[in-house]
Amino acid sequence: SKNLNTVTTTCVYLDRKLFPQRWKPFQYISGSIHYSRMYMISLKHLRGRRMWSISSIWPNQTGLLVILRPGPFYMRPRGMGGLPAWLLHNPNIILRSADSDYLQAVSDWMAVLLTKMRPWLYQNGGNIISVQVENEYGSYFACDYNYLRHLRTLFRFFLGEDVFLFTTDGNTDKELICGTLEGLYATIDFGTDTNITTAFKRQRRFEPKGPLVNSEFYTGWLDHWGDKHASVETQKVSRMLEDMLSMGASVNMWVKVLTIVGNVSGLLDTLCPQGPVQSHHPPAPAIHCIPVTLPLPVCVVFVCAQVYQGVLERDVTLVMNVTGRQGDQLDILVENMGRVNFGNKINDYKAGGINVPPKPKTKEGRGPAVYSGILKTPAVAWDTFLKLTGWTKGQVWINGVNLGRYWPKRGPQQTLYVPGTLLSPSLPNNITMLELESEPDHLRVLFMDRPQLNNTRPQS
Repeated sequence: SKNLNTVTTTCVYLDRKLFPQRWKPFQYISGSIHYSRMYMISLKHLRGRRMWSISSIWPNQTGLLVILRPGPFYMRPRGMGGLPAWLLHNPNIILRSADSDYLQAVSDWMAVLLTKMRPWLYQNGGNIISVQVENEYGSYFACDYNYLRHLRTLFRFFLGEDVFLFTTDGNTDKELICGTLEGLYATIDFGTDTNITTAFKRQRRFEPKGPLVNSEFYTGWLDHWGDKHASVETQKVSRMLEDMLSMGASVNMWVKVLTIVGNVSGLLDTLCPQGPVQSHHPPAPAIHCIPVTLPLPVCVVFVCAQVYQGVLERDVTLVMNVTGRQGDQLDILVENMGRVNFGNKINDYKAGGINVPPKPKTKEGRGPAVYSGILKTPAVAWDTFLKLTGWTKGQVWINGVNLGRYWPKRGPQQTLYVPGTLLSPSLPNNITMLELESEPDHLRVLFMDRPQLNNTRPQS
């Protein structure tokens, strides 16, 4: 550890490109956060991610130092890792490779984004001290050095020769071999279950000189619907962070957010349900079975767009008996649960949803419906957490902003985070809900002062 620490301090001091803080030794501690959530940050250094699929102009954050991650691939928890789905209009495209169509799209995007970033570089008087190229590319099957060379050329052309460019990869030889390239400083990422000394020795094999950097220190992990809430002991995180800092390493903490706003979440696998929807037509069953391949994880089935039949869901219900009369129309409302966001199957083609507006409720009170209400806040609008006890599954909007998906019957997450900045202290706040399955009798929601994140329910 002592040798590693000595090399780190010396190289940061001698090479201005390695975190150029006025030629002085420099060690940072930062936290990753989506740039759209910057009002939540309280660290002195910020590691911002720019998603190609939902990007807008970079905001001015006076006083913050920024480690910029412009992609083009961003990874979880975004669908397709932050790549825009329109890339898949070309069925032959190979994402994250030197495929000519993909490179052209990346070049067009980077020409816009990086040009806007250049004035904000540290050496130009801005606050961006370093820029990451791609993200954990070594874990992708392509291992395409021509792709990395193309990105390096793009970043240098638009940002200049003085900018500090780096890569981030997992803590294995294979990932570092495929994810690193000369001219891009190699950093690693790991969590609390990793031996620090062993991890940084591996980084040293690929970067004999320069700072030790854990570019994603995992202080927690993603939650998945139906699984237990992921958590790590605070003492374990604090102890490991202290050990890394005492070695002179710079650390970026992977900050776990409380909710994913809107319909941008990703999947970790590609298991999609497929199977027959059995449709019986008494008294003359001319068609016994209608084969339907389900392109997305969940769909709601109706007959004549009004008679609710039930829900098909991957891993739960793949076959359904549908009752109706001969000539009835079968309608399927498909819910987008996200695209694969990691691994070699991010070319996650979807057949596309069917636009079916909410229909009148059946006597059983089931099926999609829209509900609305008003929230009046006191003089000050604080951050709060929306709890939907008794509701089944759907989406929530507050003042036109989509908070995300709720699914309390599946869990573990029982609340959605509501930033105080979305609420008006002087005007009524509009709450809109799209309930996809069944609503409770009371038709109420609760606003709480703390989240409830650990209440997994069994699948049924």
